Amino acid sequence: MKPSYYILQQSSAAVLKDFYCGVESMDEFIHTRLELDIDNRHCKLYTMHNDHDEVVAMFALSFDSLHLTENDYDDMKMGIGSPAFKSDDHRSVFNGQMRYPAIDIAYLAVSKECQHRHLGKAIIREIIKRVKAQALAGCQFLTVDAYHTNEYSAVGFYSKCGFLRADLEIGQWSPDTIRMYYTIQY
Repeated sequence: MKPSYYILQQSSAAVLKDFYCGVESMDEFIHTRLELDIDNRHCKLYTMHNDHDEVVAMFALSFDSLHLTENDYDDMKMGIGSPAFKSDDHRSVFNGQMRYPAIDIAYLAVSKECQHRHLGKAIIREIIKRVKAQALAGCQFLTVDAYHTNEYSAVGFYSKCGFLRADLEIGQWSPDTIRMYYTIQY
């Protein structure tokens, strides 16, 4: 029988005390600094559990905004990552904005034992579903600063999930990340 999974929102990172994804810097962050981000309301933590109530993955979300450049607009004119517009008026308003509402995937990790089971992709689908259903604020994009170092890179994973590189210099936000975005289609 195929295992089932469920997701819970957490108020503390204590539930992750035995969680390790195998990326040393991410594991260190989860165990030493994530609680501070939660306490200061920088993000909301969610955990994915298996049938045995074990934490198999985690992700954290926060509100964000996306700044697009002329190159991003050019890509969208070619149909790459373009939102669905209800009218030409909507398109012109969209093109005139400086920033666009987004939900940021602040952190996402799958436990070392459960990697390569498509749980990360399932989490992305769940996040998209939750973003579409949330009623607190408008949202046109998902953003992520994808971890990218010589030892590990999440850029390929996010690309496979439909994320595009934002046209910003590498290291714009952090020298170890690449800014990426996904267009929410309603």
